[in-house]
Amino acid sequence: MGPQILKKLYSCTIESILTGCITAWYGNCLASDRKALQRVVRTAQYITGAKLPAIQDLYTRRCQRKALKIVKDSSHPSHRLFSLLPHGKRYRSAKSRQRNGVDVKSQGDKVSALSPGAEPTSQ
Repeated sequence: MGPQILKKLYSCTIESILTGCITAWYGNCLASDRKALQRVVRTAQYITGAKLPAIQDLYTRRCQRKALKIVKDSSHPSHRLFSLLPHGKRYRSAKSRQRNGVDVKSQGDKVSALSPGAEPTSQ
């Protein structure tokens, strides 16, 4: 099979399984778990012979897409959590909570770099 067919097969099967509900679980993964997931992607990249997006890039892109949907939907329960910075170009970072004296940031940190009306880039 050619690299393009193998890449499509990877996207439809392996990537689909790896990224199922990724916005819910990836942020809480240990570094060792993230390395293991990236190893799967690198192995698939070697087999397909095509460049594949890193698991971190998939996570970031999906978080941005999810955040943009929330921002656009004023009836969404989390819509009020997104507020523009005074200059109106970016969104404020989600508030962090402290647990045992250590800052714990939520997934909203990924949103702080979004520009209002901007769409996440896709590869």
